[in-house]
Amino acid sequence: MNTRHPIAPAGAARQLAAAARLCPLALAVMSLALPLGGCIVGGSSSTSITGTFVGRETLATIEPGTSTREYVLATLGEPTSKRTLSGGEELWRWDYRRVKMSSGYVLVVFGGSSREEVAATTFVHLQGDRVKRVWQDDAASTAEGQSCPTVREIDG
Repeated sequence: MNTRHPIAPAGAARQLAAAARLCPLALAVMSLALPLGGCIVGGSSSTSITGTFVGRETLATIEPGTSTREYVLATLGEPTSKRTLSGGEELWRWDYRRVKMSSGYVLVVFGGSSREEVAATTFVHLQGDRVKRVWQDDAASTAEGQSCPTVREIDG
């Protein structure tokens, strides 16, 4: 008469029993690893970008007192907004925002998500046809205390 289990071969049962006698930890690891062989793992990621990114090197090419309105438009493109200040001066602004969302799960029991956001605003203050002042606020850097905004201006 055959006393073997109908699903598991006799050799596998003997190996499992031997492992249990040799090391209880081995049994615990095997009992956890076996069900995960067919586990469901998944995830997703998306990135959203709005506005115009102005790098620090590009911003450095705009010189207060020297750079013209035409040069600023050729270098940075149309600003997000333009404001007229007293005395006919103007303040141009370029906004940039990048948001990355990620999520993942294992067996729909364990899950997690993250959100990374980078935002920066670039300003150019014009007096007549010339740049008076230029600066950039980097929300991600200043919020973490890593750096301060870049500001360059001329006297007068």
